[in-house]
Amino acid sequence: MEAGYGRSYTANIIVRKTGGLHSDLGFRFNETTKQFEMIAYDYDQSVANKIKQAYAWRKIKQIAEQARRQIKVIKGSTTFSGNQRAEKIVVEVSA
Repeated sequence: MEAGYGRSYTANIIVRKTGGLHSDLGFRFNETTKQFEMIAYDYDQSVANKIKQAYAWRKIKQIAEQARRQIKVIKGSTTFSGNQRAEKIVVEVSA
């Protein structure tokens, strides 16, 4: 995986750079924790943050649905697209 400035890393899953990314985005499996770890070049941290937020949003929706709860976004956006900066999202969960 290309990480910019000639640095390279080994990743199990590689998403090739497109658009505004400076380098590829990778995921490496950690045998100790049994989880994937994201590998992102320093300049691409905003993309990494968007991915983390999108994942967290999906998990919140999934858990709320399983518990038969309603979610209302109080502040922030849940679109995670384009050049918008990753921002704080505030939600309210109710019965």
